[in-house]
Amino acid sequence: MLVLPGCVSLEMGRMKREIERDVEAAGTAEVGRGFAVALGRGTIGSSRFLTRLFAPSATEPYRALSRHVRQVKVARYDVTGSFDGRDVGRPSALDRYEADGWVSLVTVRDPEQAVWVLYREDARRLALTDLLAIALTDEDLVLTRLRGDLSSLVLDAAAMGAEGDLFGGAFDETGVFGPRDDEEADREDSTVDAAP
Repeated sequence: MLVLPGCVSLEMGRMKREIERDVEAAGTAEVGRGFAVALGRGTIGSSRFLTRLFAPSATEPYRALSRHVRQVKVARYDVTGSFDGRDVGRPSALDRYEADGWVSLVTVRDPEQAVWVLYREDARRLALTDLLAIALTDEDLVLTRLRGDLSSLVLDAAAMGAEGDLFGGAFDETGVFGPRDDEEADREDSTVDAAP
């Protein structure tokens, strides 16, 4: 996929350069070589087709979830040396994103890492449309951006996890995806008890 036209992500490369300046100013760490790719609908659709062709049952969850994704940009770069995440400045690129309607969701800055997560939503549809994550550790810098119907992606992923062992049964007690069997039985009992 790396050799396909349009697969190199200039956006991720530019962000890497901005973060690299801050990392080097915050200690003795250096951001080294890596890769930055952008995968669009065509590539994602082709991967769904190929995974269905060669491993239909094993890739069914991927195919179901990836249909909600229009674009993925991923970059990973090696980090060598040391830094304190508390000293790394907030990437200036985030100001541009926030000016374009993105909202900060998570910021983590401690001695071992610096993490920023932003999202953007379509206010008319009340739907999550974009997610950007920047994770800097003493081993690597990882940049990820997703575009698509991410609200549906999250709900489908959680529903899949609720059906299997992905989340260790965490949703079993919540009733997020419908009432539990014992709750339905309780409701039936209380309805019978409440009748005159």
